[in-house]
Amino acid sequence: MEKYFDAYVAVTINNSQSAGQYDETADFATSQAGDEVVDTFKTVLPKLGWQVIYSGPGLGAHRSGTEVLAKRGSSDGYEWEVGVIVSPTTAAGTTPFSAEVLELSDDT
Repeated sequence: MEKYFDAYVAVTINNSQSAGQYDETADFATSQAGDEVVDTFKTVLPKLGWQVIYSGPGLGAHRSGTEVLAKRGSSDGYEWEVGVIVSPTTAAGTTPFSAEVLELSDDT
């Protein structure tokens, strides 16, 4: 598997039980600049079969930074979505980001 950048996992949250379907979030941090992290996801996700549907300012009241949203169809009547929120790089040179992967019915 190709390595795109160095990052460490800070925390993972499994929201599947409350969502009723697969829904998991992981928080990461890297020494790469925020725009590099965003560009990496915008480049790599399509190579892995995902369709990037949005890239820009974080959507929603609690989302700051830059967001990358992508989706991918499934053969079982569901659709996978991934949302990556890249926060601004800190004064210490660390860029925090989170990735949420969830499964949605094609009806939603």
